[in-house]
Amino acid sequence: MAKKKKDKPAVNPALSGLDVTFSNMGEVRTTLDINTLNEFLNEHVEDKKLTKVNNTSDADKEPGI
Repeated sequence: MAKKKKDKPAVNPALSGLDVTFSNMGEVRTTLDINTLNEFLNEHVEDKKLTKVNNTSDADKEPGI
């Protein structure tokens, strides 16, 4: 049985060179620094959980207090 070729997916130019692999123990290994990856995600991805928390906390406040 022939192995399938692994085509690399298209990525944002800011993440060029990103390669993610997993070790036998389940450890995530990347070719980019984790802080660089986190900065990119903070700029480009909206955190739905935080948005929901912020909206509910604003609704719980009573005006004038």
